[in-house]
Amino acid sequence: MRALSLPIFQHPSLTVLVGADPAFLALLQSTLGDSVTSEALADPHSARAWLQQHVAATTEAPLLAPHACIDQLFSVALDLGRIVRRAFEPQRFMLPSVLVVDYWAGAIDGIDWCASLAGLPCKKILLCGAGDGATALDAFNRGLIDRAIRKSDSDALDQLGQAIAALQQQYFADLSASFGAMAAALHGFGFLADPAVAGLVRELSRTHGFVEHYLYPQPGGLLLFDAVGRATLMVIETDQGMDAHHEVARDSGAPAALLEAIAARCIVPFFRRGDRMYDAATVGERWYRDCAPAQLCVGAQTYFWALFDLGAEDLPQPAAPFARFRERRRAPS
Repeated sequence: MRALSLPIFQHPSLTVLVGADPAFLALLQSTLGDSVTSEALADPHSARAWLQQHVAATTEAPLLAPHACIDQLFSVALDLGRIVRRAFEPQRFMLPSVLVVDYWAGAIDGIDWCASLAGLPCKKILLCGAGDGATALDAFNRGLIDRAIRKSDSDALDQLGQAIAALQQQYFADLSASFGAMAAALHGFGFLADPAVAGLVRELSRTHGFVEHYLYPQPGGLLLFDAVGRATLMVIETDQGMDAHHEVARDSGAPAALLEAIAARCIVPFFRRGDRMYDAATVGERWYRDCAPAQLCVGAQTYFWALFDLGAEDLPQPAAPFARFRERRRAPS
């Protein structure tokens, strides 16, 4: 199975702070600030039920069964659209991806509390004292926690912020892991396993402010949103995909200029109607409205990509942006 460099979807998620001292949790939540969307739960016993409820309500069912064989992949592929549908679920930002647990969690210590939630996919960070290192290391080796941070360290808060960011990424990578065989087997999605494309998406996210992405089935690529809900489609084609565009356009009587541009790999098409291929009746001579200059990403193979702004008419329903979610959480109850 090929490991994925890029999750099939990723969006802002929730960091849950758990302990028995409300004042400490409030200080921690305030210090993390807007860089981390967090929920503080000062009763570890009720926190367990809260987490189980929210994980069940917000976690996407596995796209591919753990032992699915390649012969089953085509039928699985038919439901790729539900990855995109997730982009319009307002509750997705309440997905608990990382737990930050105080070792001193009241009647039950933080390690035992983490052990009681071993079945949840959340990543776990243990905040421990200077003398708890050996106990924390044992918990890490047993797979009960993913990181341990000593509260007495001068840079403990910096360590915590970095650990939360890294584990949130790992959380979505793990959710997508079962898709590796599919990405290797199905034409059009191999870019998910290419580190060069993953690096490109990270750079585009920094420069354009994208905060979430979702695998887009046709044409193959990524649906991206910034914090205020502006949608962008990143179409990613290979030589094989461009050849398919050329063949369909030629057989459909496309203008010579379009055929030449596709053959020269000067453009990336995104025909917004029908099956996303050239159609003389709907596209006609004004094909250039549905094309953008091709840019290159060279990795395991050469990819031709372009970004297309999407309007409300291109989306199945209105976006549910991250900024609106944050505003509602800040509003007084």
